[in-house]
Order: sequence, then structure tokens, then C-alpha cells
Amino acid sequence: FKPDDDLEDLRTEQQEETQTLKLVNPERYLRAPTTDRSQKNSVLQIPINLNNLKQEMANWHVNTELSLNSSLAHRIVKDLTPGGALMHGTTAQTLSQIVPQNIQEEMQTIYISLSELLRHFWSSFPPSSSLIEEKIHRVHDTIERFRETQVNAFKAKVSTDLLTDFHLAGHMEDLIDTANAKYQQWVKTLSSTGRT
Repeated sequence: FKPDDDLEDLRTEQQEETQTLKLVNPERYLRAPTTDRSQKNSVLQIPINLNNLKQEMANWHVNTELSLNSSLAHRIVKDLTPGGALMHGTTAQTLSQIVPQNIQEEMQTIYISLSELLRHFWSSFPPSSSLIEEKIHRVHDTIERFRETQVNAFKAKVSTDLLTDFHLAGHMEDLIDTANAKYQQWVKTLSSTGRT
């Protein structure tokens, strides 16, 4: 008895069955795709498709909530172009090398304070009680006062010729504007339901 004898039938070479492809009209495959024969009825479908398109267009409306206003879009494009505030990292000097240390520390302090205010604001949504609604009003007023006393003062301080192109307070202003837009939307919703 040889152990290989049992496997002999498994080792037989099986011939691969290959079939040759026979093209009836090989020129069809050398040119661009041809129209499908099943699309003959598509001519009859054109008026139906046109009517469906007209109905879709009649029901279409512009959603401007997701679009940017032109001044913000312009500022973003300006910041992203070579020489813009967000593209200065491509030069030999980084922003941390250009902005003085005392300005960086002040900016960090303002960011930390603003982040804490915004955390209180955003965590109040959706309000579940009248106490939380009052908190939203108070925090919103505090954020607006913070903008006037801290962010605008910082913005004026860094608006020197050297730092004016960096818009160091721009992101903080955007955060406050976003919170303000949410607040205005919420107040509008409250007034539409008869509550203030």
C-alpha cells in the first residue's frame, strides 16, 4: 500500500475547458457603444419624463439655509488663497512665530472663556423647562456682552499693520454669530407658538 495511491485519482490533470469567443460582428466592439435595442420605446417615454421634470421643477424651492452669504464666502476665499490668513503656514514663518507671545496668551484666555460660555449655551438646547429657557436668555446676553468687551477689544488690539491680515478674532466672531443665529431662530419659534 502506497499512501500516494489514494490520491492518484485526485491528481489527474483536468483539462481546462476553454471556449473561444466568436463575434458575429467585431466592428461593433471597436466603435463607441451602440444604443440598446430595448430602448426603442423610450421615444414614447419622452413626454412622460418631460411632464415629470416639469412637476419636479414646479415643486422645487431654494434652500438658502445651507448657503453662505457673499461676505463670508469672500472672506473664506481670501483666507484660502496664497498669502491669506490660512495659507501663511506655507511660508518659512508660522503664525506662532509672527504673533507675539502676549497676544497668543490673551487669545487663548479669550477662547477658553468663550468656549465655556458657548458650552453653557449649546447644552441648554432643546430647553426642557422654563428655567432652562431663562438660562438661554441670560447666557445669550452674556455672550453678546463678552463680544463687546472682550472679542471686539482684542480685535481692535490686533488690528495693527502686522497682524491685520490674520483675522485672529474671526473664528471667535463666527462662533458667536452661529450661537446668535440659533438664539434668533429659537426666539422666532417661541414667538410663533405664542410664548416669549
